[in-house]
This record gives sequence, C-alpha cells and structure tokens, in this order.
Amino acid sequence: LPEIVRQVAVRQVPKAIGRQLSIEDIDLNLFTGYIAVKKLRLAEREGSEAFVEFERLEGRLALRWLVKRNIRVTDFRLVGPMVRVVRGQDGQLNFQDLLPSVKQADIAREPSQWTFTVDHAAIEHGRLIVEDRAVSPAADWSVRDLEIETSGVSTRPNSPPGRLKGSLRTGAAALELRWDKFEQAPVKVSGSVKLTGFDLTRVRPYLSPTLGGALASGVLGIGLNVEYTRTEEGFQTALASGDVTIENVALVRSGAKEPLLAMARLGVGLERFDLAGREVQLSRV
Repeated sequence: LPEIVRQVAVRQVPKAIGRQLSIEDIDLNLFTGYIAVKKLRLAEREGSEAFVEFERLEGRLALRWLVKRNIRVTDFRLVGPMVRVVRGQDGQLNFQDLLPSVKQADIAREPSQWTFTVDHAAIEHGRLIVEDRAVSPAADWSVRDLEIETSGVSTRPNSPPGRLKGSLRTGAAALELRWDKFEQAPVKVSGSVKLTGFDLTRVRPYLSPTLGGALASGVLGIGLNVEYTRTEEGFQTALASGDVTIENVALVRSGAKEPLLAMARLGVGLERFDLAGREVQLSRV
C-alpha cells in the first residue's frame, strides 16, 4: 500500500498542479495510524529549483478518537523543511497558480462536528527562501534555523490551554516566540515576543527614495508580552506591554558628510497597548 500511494502521488500531482513531485519512500500503517514520508520534493513550475522540500515527515493518529469525531495527532515531526517564496518584478508570487479560487463563505453553514487535537508537534531545522524582486534593489528576507514546538493544542471546547514556542533567524536578527497559553476554542493567546538585532536598513527599498536613501544605520529590538482573544462572534482584543528600542540610528542627507540625525539609543516602554481600544500608554521614553 505505501508504494502504491507513492506512485499514485508522483504520477497524479504533476497532472493536477503542473509541478513535478518526487518522494523517496512512504511508510504507512493503517492499524497503528503511523505515516512517514521521506525526502519529498515539489519543483517550481518552471526551472529545476525546489518550491517545497523536506527530509522527513512523521505522524501518528490516535484512531480510537475518530469515533468521537476528533482527529487526534499524538505526535507530528517535520525535519528539514524548505519553502521558496519569490515575488517577481511584475509583482506576481511564484505560488499564485496554486491558490484556489476564493468563494464567498456560506454564513448559514452549520459548524463542523469534527474537532482537531495535537498532543505534540515539532518543526526542526526549517528554512524559508524569501526573495522580493519587485523592489530595487531586490530584497532577501530568507529565514534560517526555524524551530517550532507545540503541545496540547485542541479545538475541542473547554480543553486546557496548550503551549507553543518558536525561534528563527533572518539576517543578523533573531526572533523568539513563546505562547504559555494557547487555546483554539475560542482563540486565546498569552505569551511573549522577542526580536533582537534587526537591521533597519533592510526596509530601505520599501521607503520613499528620500527617506530610504537617508537611512544609513539603525538596529531595532522588541520585547513584548502579548495577549490576544477572538470569540466565535468575531470580537477581538489585543493587548501588549514591554519595550521597543532603536540603537545606532543615523540619517545622512545625500552628498553630506555629517549625519542629519544621529541617536545612540531610543527606548520606549509600553505600559499598555490596546489595539482594539486604540489606546497607548507609555511608561517611559
């Protein structure tokens, strides 16, 4: 059965989406709910580069929970994933041909009776190759060292909160996420976000020529505690507190030797940032 699944996928996927697919091996056990896919590679529509690939995907379903209309993944592991995202000079993304047509949702449709639970999941050694060729000069937002781990996440009502943590690096910057409380029904998130070493000159292609040309240096750092809630009725709350810092900022006018503006450090303390209430309280500047 696993070999049949592999051969069917390799033959039918190119016919359906116009991209070549290769899979080294598939392990499948319908009695234990175990599945493993080794060395999958989905190519770009044109050229030989990979659009998506990974070293190994492993998952295990708790089949007995299906009788309770709950899809329960006891363990999920994705090793070495790579996704390539490119915006061309014409503004088109390299995956737009894969996007399904958007249809208006049927607001009268009854909610699904099925729920989804993940006991443990992890993404290890991930990469995102992100290139924006629609700006000048072209921008590279590629991500490396992507690590995500989550546990106890469920859409079942009244389930205890799960946890999620993640980290990545892009350029010289490092981002860390930590959700100590992560609920899905309704959505409730409580945790922290930390960004260090982000080079502000990377955003110059997206600024006006005057400002972008003047921004000579600057490093951004963010450390926030955040809380987010969204109810089934669509009501949302978003709160944050913490610190935002900018260091070694220099604006230099074209042709000038001395900086127009220079700051060793600017720090702002957020006592309370209420996105829904449109209110900002600063503790210090």
